Amino acid sequence: MNFKRFITSMMLAAVAFLLPGCSDDDPVIDEKVPSLKLNSEVVEAAAEGGEYSVGYTLQNPVAGGSLAPTCDAEWITLTSATDGKIAFTVAANETSEAREAVVKVGYTNIETPETFTVKQAAAAEKPTPEPDPEPTPDPEPTPDPEINLNAAEVNVPCEGGAAEMGYALTNPVEGAVLKATTTAEWITNLNTEVAGKVTFTVAANEQTAPRKAEVELTYPNIKNPIRFTVNQEAANEAPSPQDEIAIEISKITYNSVYLKFTPSSNKPYAAGLMPSYKLTGKTTDEEIINYIINDFGPYPFDGVFEAEVRPIESDTEYYVFAFGYDKDNKKATTKLYHETFTTKSQNNETSDVQIVVEYGDYADAQSVGAIDPAYGAAIDPSSSALVPFKVHTIPEGHEVFWYILDSSALNLSEEALIEMLVNGGGYRTNTRLLQLDYGTTFVGVGVAEDAEGRPGKLFIGKELTLTPEGVMASEEFVKKYPFDKSTKQMFREAAVKRPAHTASEMLLGR
Repeated sequence: MNFKRFITSMMLAAVAFLLPGCSDDDPVIDEKVPSLKLNSEVVEAAAEGGEYSVGYTLQNPVAGGSLAPTCDAEWITLTSATDGKIAFTVAANETSEAREAVVKVGYTNIETPETFTVKQAAAAEKPTPEPDPEPTPDPEPTPDPEINLNAAEVNVPCEGGAAEMGYALTNPVEGAVLKATTTAEWITNLNTEVAGKVTFTVAANEQTAPRKAEVELTYPNIKNPIRFTVNQEAANEAPSPQDEIAIEISKITYNSVYLKFTPSSNKPYAAGLMPSYKLTGKTTDEEIINYIINDFGPYPFDGVFEAEVRPIESDTEYYVFAFGYDKDNKKATTKLYHETFTTKSQNNETSDVQIVVEYGDYADAQSVGAIDPAYGAAIDPSSSALVPFKVHTIPEGHEVFWYILDSSALNLSEEALIEMLVNGGGYRTNTRLLQLDYGTTFVGVGVAEDAEGRPGKLFIGKELTLTPEGVMASEEFVKKYPFDKSTKQMFREAAVKRPAHTASEMLLGR
């Protein structure tokens, strides 16, 4: 064994064993001490109090350390101490003496806390309050109005006529108006313009039973309406003379006739016409009335009724009838009245009368309505065009039939177009104002008839497509077509809706 190498190894091991050791006399490494400094020593607070703060600087903070401000004064409330600022609230000083308090700010590992003083001013002296003025007495309340009727009822004879109810009004309201209303249709012309009197008109009672209705009076500041009753006697039960119905026939052509029925009373009646050949084999009035009620299907009328009837057959005798009619019980209430006439022959002759349908101008409905309030109140507010039409005949004064059609309808024959206009419901007026959608394309067509019912030449106007770009200036349109009486008539005629049954349908039966 190499002894020298062994001795060397043992010495190295001893050195290695002794190196990690440490004695109590080893030197101590100094740590940095935290330091806290306040930016202010005194904070002046107003008597009203408020929110205040004091800045601070913290050096060498301790891990996990915290700032700890404290104050013994109840009128100081510490709210936060972060981000270099100590925030607190000072309550209002309501005393006449100034006051102060010390706020201590401690920090971990700092034995002596830093301090600052809060000094608050005394409250200002309150002025001596002036004595309350004597209260103004409340005004005397205004008494409510009151209406006292002269009577609770008004009695009217069966013949009806003018009637009135007197009243007394106390404590009236300045500018107020008494209003009188009723739901009874047989009481009309209610009027309160004369002070102390309500006047009205009562229609004749044609029923065999008496009737009554209430009239209601309303006035400002009267909560409950005042009412009185109108009593009317029943009609006399004495039989009335036979009701008569006059029949007038005029303007007979090959396909139309004008009829007028005038009854002597307002009782309902049946009226109409039919080709006389439909009554073949019926010789008595009773047989004819039974046929009309059960097979013809009469329409009940009341009052004067007149109308043009078309289309009807040419070169044909027609039977025109009228009689009092109880629709509910399906029975006649008067005798049968009747007349006959014969339509003219249709020889396909034409007349020289001409018709002209003028159109072409149009304007934006909304723009026109915005310029002229009169138009605005009459038109539909949708985005569309207002198109005026004027129609006249040469010579003037003849019947007109016209309409606007899609250009594809012009493929029909001239005879078919005339038949459609004359018998299919063409416009019959000389003026009309239509409100049509943009994008509409149409052609105006028309025909006129002479006094014999012969049609003239068919009129076909130019094709017109309505576009927003083609509108007439609204100002120019309103100037050219002012909203006057004729314009109102154009609107009124355009607004007329087709009734459930036309006059011809009602008079020609089912």
